Amino acid sequence: MGTFGRRIPWALAACLTVLGLAALAPHALADPDLDIDEDDVDIDEDEIEVDEDDVEVPDVRLPGPDEDDVDAAEERLRELEAEHQAAVDEFLEVEQRVDELDEEIAEREERVAALTDSAEERRERVEHVARGLWRTGGATGSIDALLGADALADASRGAGYLLAAERSHSEAIEAYQGDAATLEQEREALDRAREAAADLRLELEARAIEIDAEAEEQQDEIAELREQVEERRAAEEAERERLIAEEVERLEEEQREELIAEAIAELEEAERRRQEEEAAEEEAADSGDSGGSGGGSGSAPEAAPAPSDAASAAVDAALAQIGTPYQWGAVGPDRFDCSGLTQWAWRQAGVSIPRVSAAQYEGLPHVARDELQPGDLVFFNDPISHVAMYIGDGQMVEAPFTGASVRVSPMDRSDYVGAARPQG
Repeated sequence: MGTFGRRIPWALAACLTVLGLAALAPHALADPDLDIDEDDVDIDEDEIEVDEDDVEVPDVRLPGPDEDDVDAAEERLRELEAEHQAAVDEFLEVEQRVDELDEEIAEREERVAALTDSAEERRERVEHVARGLWRTGGATGSIDALLGADALADASRGAGYLLAAERSHSEAIEAYQGDAATLEQEREALDRAREAAADLRLELEARAIEIDAEAEEQQDEIAELREQVEERRAAEEAERERLIAEEVERLEEEQREELIAEAIAELEEAERRRQEEEAAEEEAADSGDSGGSGGGSGSAPEAAPAPSDAASAAVDAALAQIGTPYQWGAVGPDRFDCSGLTQWAWRQAGVSIPRVSAAQYEGLPHVARDELQPGDLVFFNDPISHVAMYIGDGQMVEAPFTGASVRVSPMDRSDYVGAARPQG
């Protein structure tokens, strides 16, 4: 806190030094032989004037938290917000990976089922052949059929058919068993990957909830710090006003004593002249001039439109959500997280953009800070974990953090990373 008030002009300070002497001993200036004191004078109180702006008092600094403490607490809150959003983004990515793994597992299971059906058909054909061999006398019947052939060529060809059929069934069954084993191994690997991803998802969800609690505690701490700062400021201001009032009262008393001293001096001078004239003109006692006058009669001096219809629609959609509660992972319309709000707003303008903040920054054309236009997305934290929509005049609309609602905030932040422009 700086020095309160302004310095008293040097001429006034010099005058107050003289006044101080008069205040210390006003009667010492009076001539005791003339028997004149302050009860004999009448001063004009309007001439006593002290401007509080001319009063200098010491700095008032009471113990307690200050803005630096609040700034540090808010910086910690921003770190928690960044950590929270990063956990949310990773949670969403892991959730998407779990869905993909579910699809891959379902695909492997379909292929295993198809192989099983094929193997079942082959098994039925083999059984059919076996039943035929059994009805015709087994392998002996087959040999007899071959020996009874009309020609050696027919017998050779028949034997080849039987051997090829048997070999084909054996190879098909072996291929099925190999493919089925491979697919089962893949499915088991996918199952393990899915379980790991699901465990990570639960861990991230728990971490996000934990960070939420920490952020709420941090917000409570900031609120308490702000209240303490305001109380300290109020106490300091009250103390400063008390010191100023005391100084004003002291200076006014000095001015009053000076006026009294001046009035007494005028009366004494007039009384001396009267006595001198009386002594010199004893015959004209009534001719003496008592024309001294105490007191004076002085008085105090008077003293930005959006560049496209789509951008305009996106800005209007985002601003219409002011007051909507924040919730991580929410994409509207009754709750949002930061990237959920920007994605939803641009979707209302007919433009599709990625879901999470980092993907929005990576997937959209970048723009320089001095070329920002309403509707552009602005990104914060490194790595990126927060996004808002620029609306012009250095302002942005954002879904900030748990416990807060969609709001308009200044864009000028130390953790600004860059900006991107959806194409619509």
